[in-house]
Amino acid sequence: MSPIVDENKWGFINKNGDVIIAPSFNFAFGFTEGVAAVQVGNNYGFINKSGQLVIEPSYDFAVPFKNGLASVQINGKWGYINHAGRWIWNPESQ
Repeated sequence: MSPIVDENKWGFINKNGDVIIAPSFNFAFGFTEGVAAVQVGNNYGFINKSGQLVIEPSYDFAVPFKNGLASVQINGKWGYINHAGRWIWNPESQ
C-alpha cells in the first residue's frame, strides 16, 4: 500500500489505485513491518493494514519501524518502542 493525500488528509491505496484506507490522517508514512506511522491530531501512532490503531497516537513524532523498533519523540526527547508500543530505549534528550 502507498500513502495518498486527498483534501489535506492522508490515506492509503493499493497497487491498482483502489483506496484501502480512506484519507483521515493529518500525515502518514508508508507501511514498514506491517504498520504505518500516522498523525492523528497533533500526535503520532501506528495503524495496521486494516487502518486500525495498534499503537495509540501519544507521540510528538514517530519514524517508521526498522528491525523491530520505531524511533519516537515525546516532550522533545527521543526513544525506541517495539511493536507492542513498549519502551525499549527510554526517551533521552538529543
